[in-house]
Formats: sequence, structure tokens, C-alpha cells
Amino acid sequence: MQYPSVTEYKDLVQIPECFSTLQDLSPVRENGKIVMTSGNFAVVFKMQDKQGHAYALKCFTQDVPQRNEAYKKIAKQLRYLDAPYFASMEYLEKEILADDDSPALPVVLMDWVEGNTMDNWIKSHRLSPRCFTCWRISSP
Repeated sequence: MQYPSVTEYKDLVQIPECFSTLQDLSPVRENGKIVMTSGNFAVVFKMQDKQGHAYALKCFTQDVPQRNEAYKKIAKQLRYLDAPYFASMEYLEKEILADDDSPALPVVLMDWVEGNTMDNWIKSHRLSPRCFTCWRISSP
């Protein structure tokens, strides 16, 4: 299956009719640009509903074997956990319709969490003695 590119998703998330159930979400903009980040297999958009609640919408850019099964299991387990350090997570298997000839695509919807990303935290603390000690203890 061919997945949309990051640029194509950027266009799609601005069109409510492309969503199966999330039509009330719209992309958040800062300085006129859509807030988003992309990685190897996905792009994540900061979205918000009409009440202003922010969400992370993860859209996949590549097919990964057994992704549906894995995300379904993760979502099921997270529903049973009652811990303040887990964000809500919902796997929507058929949510974005890229075009009339393709099946609807999966997304992950989570609460948006403000804060520093793990990679940025590590970059900014990599030279601190405490971070180095923790790394040395946990490394083989």
C-alpha cells in the first residue's frame, strides 16, 4: 500500500472531510505554520478540537508489518492502566481517506503533551556527570 508523504498529509489534515470520525479537529498553527514533526515512519501533527483541547495525531508514511495488531494491543493495555504519566491513546485503523481509490488509513490519536522531547533532553544533558553516570551503569 502506498502511504501519503509528509507534504500530502499536511494538506489532508486541513480538510475535515478527509477524516472518518475526527472532523472536528484542525491543525494548530504557530507563526502561520502547522505544528508538526516527522520521523522515519510517521508524521505527528498538533491538532485541536473546537473546545481548544490539543491532540497529537500520528499519521504513518510507510507500511510496517503487524502495525495494526501491535497498536491495537498497546491501546487495549493502556485503557486498563490508571496512571497519570500515560497520555490517552487511541488507534483508529481507518481514519484518513487520502483519495477515492485507496482505503482509509490508520492514525494514532493521543493527548498533546507539552514539554521537552527525549532526544533534546539527552542532547542538552549528555555532558552532565549525572547523565553520564546513568548511561555508564545501564550500558553493557
